[in-house]
Amino acid sequence: MNTTITIDKLILNLYYPLYEDLPRFLLQANNSISTDEMTDIRDFKKAFIISYRGQEIGFLNTGFHLNSTLNQIVIFNELFYTSKPLLKRFVRALKCIDIKIDVSSIEVALDCDSDIHAKRYTSLMKSEKLVLAKNYISQFIKRDYINNKFIKNAPKTIYVKSNTKSKKSSLRFENKTAEILLKSSKYYITDYHSKMGLDTTKDIYRFELVIPNADSLNLSINPFYISNEDASKSITSYKRDVLVKTLDDMELRSKGCLVFEPNALKTRMTLDEYTSLRNVKTRYDIDITRLFDDDYLCIIFSTFGSSIIQNLKAILKNNIYTNEILKTKKISMETREKRQTKLIVNHKIGMADHLSKERNISFDEALRWVTEFVMGVEQYDIDVTDLSRFLETK
Repeated sequence: MNTTITIDKLILNLYYPLYEDLPRFLLQANNSISTDEMTDIRDFKKAFIISYRGQEIGFLNTGFHLNSTLNQIVIFNELFYTSKPLLKRFVRALKCIDIKIDVSSIEVALDCDSDIHAKRYTSLMKSEKLVLAKNYISQFIKRDYINNKFIKNAPKTIYVKSNTKSKKSSLRFENKTAEILLKSSKYYITDYHSKMGLDTTKDIYRFELVIPNADSLNLSINPFYISNEDASKSITSYKRDVLVKTLDDMELRSKGCLVFEPNALKTRMTLDEYTSLRNVKTRYDIDITRLFDDDYLCIIFSTFGSSIIQNLKAILKNNIYTNEILKTKKISMETREKRQTKLIVNHKIGMADHLSKERNISFDEALRWVTEFVMGVEQYDIDVTDLSRFLETK
């Protein structure tokens, strides 16, 4: 049995306050990145074909209608199977640009020239040993009609998905050979399977992890105590409660026995530093620069998959399963106004730097122009004026 793992879908979020200026900003940051404007698309103000080193990479959609600072790059599916090295260089180039980027949606496919994973899954189901996460259900779907054609003995697809209204991560098993032949006609995937050593004379079966949106990456919202000296530092409520109890015990021992506790001062200083209680969102921190490394994809697959099928290891055995999990990061819960203000401040400096080089003027003069532009538009709706057009009057 041979297996291979790859990305099948990837959408990246880019956060930039002036959506009309984003293509120009990317080009100035890296002249290997270029864009060609298309007609407007649903939910976004503008749409482009984005290219890297002359090769079309995907779509760049700018100015999301609910949050104009949100922009997205949707990478073409075929490139995951034909141009991985190019995509890897492109993502690394994006990472080097001074702009916030994270994963919006990703699908990771484990392909195998055997249906062993689906058999293990159904075996666990029949023996009532399959352990699914809360609110997750198993569903078998047989498509007798595909593209309006009746398919005799159509293969079944197994879905493991949430039965709640919100879209959450899911898993599915499917006969990929049949899906390509009967529906998608993506024969470049078959070529990729052959190149990766899979026996394409047999049916290829896919076990796929689907992470549909950025909310699927979130773990929880918990109260943390934030440092008065550095807002990026925090401790959990539990840890602070432990420190309070520890300090009380130290003071009690010192008072009764006149014993000096050397760690009491350090504990007191820590408690005095972490005083501000704030809700903090915790989420998995996916490193986009490692998305084309098989080992890292295995970590993503097993981490998310184990949160859906709790005894996933019984299905995967030793094929890709890893005990290493993704790192998590804390994201402070901010109001929309605070988030917009922070974005404006961060990017004013970057925009001024680009302008000073482009127009051969001092940084201070460029910063004055950028500040004048930002102050001249509505406070939290700064996507209505093109900065380039504004500068033509200067």
